[in-house]
Amino acid sequence: MEPEDAYQGFSPSAYGAAPAYMPPAPAGAGMSGAAPQLRPLSTGEILDRTLAFYRRRFWLFASIGAVPAVVLTLSSIARLIVAAYRHLPTALSPGSRPDELAGAMGSLMLMQVYFLPATLLFLVAYAISHAATADAVSRITRGLTAGAGESYRAVRSRWLRWSGIALRQLWSAIWPTSIGAVLLFGGIALSARARSPMLTALAALAGTICVIAGGVLGILNFLRNALATPAGVGEDLGVNASLRRSKELAAGRKGRIFLALLLVYVLQMVAGGIQIPLVMIATNSRGAEHLLLLAIELVVGFVAAMLVAPVASIALCLIYVDERVRREGYDIEVLMQRSLTAVPAESFEA
Repeated sequence: MEPEDAYQGFSPSAYGAAPAYMPPAPAGAGMSGAAPQLRPLSTGEILDRTLAFYRRRFWLFASIGAVPAVVLTLSSIARLIVAAYRHLPTALSPGSRPDELAGAMGSLMLMQVYFLPATLLFLVAYAISHAATADAVSRITRGLTAGAGESYRAVRSRWLRWSGIALRQLWSAIWPTSIGAVLLFGGIALSARARSPMLTALAALAGTICVIAGGVLGILNFLRNALATPAGVGEDLGVNASLRRSKELAAGRKGRIFLALLLVYVLQMVAGGIQIPLVMIATNSRGAEHLLLLAIELVVGFVAAMLVAPVASIALCLIYVDERVRREGYDIEVLMQRSLTAVPAESFEA
């Protein structure tokens, strides 16, 4: 029989011989009625179960992912309104005068500064959504019922914690590349003053190596911190403790985390590929047709953001659970919790 949830049993043909099932817990009291089936998973099984979770609980995770998608779409609409108001398409068209081009670029820079709060708002919305997804996955893996509203209510009071984790993760990824970029442009600028083509070429080469090394270090830093939000949700940890916990669980497991995020990147590229023709057509259109295409592009972007973002959260949460099963016997802990919950309250009365 095909399992109802990814952790509530599995198909022997897909995963090999199935171990003995855990005894089922009674329905009610927020339980799904079937005991969770936790066991160590390979990287391929993690990816497979990520898609299985998403497919079987599609509306749950799509509802959770809709919140940051709405924020992103509203921000995009605001950017389009400002761009239209400042006549950027006209100023950036072929044949524009240099002063018009400079004014348009200045307007673009002003837009980025003006919409910095919108970017931060999206980051906060995504961080809360990631935490809500972690809560929902945690409930499902423990054999409990899960709902989008219930998961959001469980994490919303600690929104500052999830935002702090997201900011720390982002900063850990970008600071090495930023230092490499500073070294690159600084070296080129200093060597250019010496008016030596050879020195300029060597500075550019050295700076490029620094940028690449910084990028690799940034990716490694992000992979170390990728499990921080699931750890914070699952163990009620603060920002610093969540990041330390992530580094502990991710030690030696960065490859599987990278593959999980690579899957999400591929899905994002597919979603972006759908939008590219719309953008190209909208660039060459005018009037009502232009507005219609922009509206369609916004709708496609909203749907893509709503559908793709939860996949990364689910994968990271499953990796977190799997590492706890491997290292700490989390499956036994869950089974004991369910056994205690299943005992009637009268049994504890003297």
